[in-house]
Amino acid sequence: MHFLNTIKKWKNEVPVVWGGVHPTFETESCLHEEGVDFVVRGEGELAFQELCSQLSAEQPHFHDVPNLSFIEKGSVV
Repeated sequence: MHFLNTIKKWKNEVPVVWGGVHPTFETESCLHEEGVDFVVRGEGELAFQELCSQLSAEQPHFHDVPNLSFIEKGSVV
């Protein structure tokens, strides 16, 4: 995690996205790791593409991204 903390200190607005087997099955614990902004569960190719589109949108709608989890108002979505 040291590398992730270094990146976030240097440029906090860079979104950090985790994906793969571990984040798919341990979504909540991964989202509570310091610096992790999003978790893509399951197959991530389309979800990651849509997440990138939403991140560049003027008003992003993360709820519309399939297989995406994040924390909103203290709760995992």
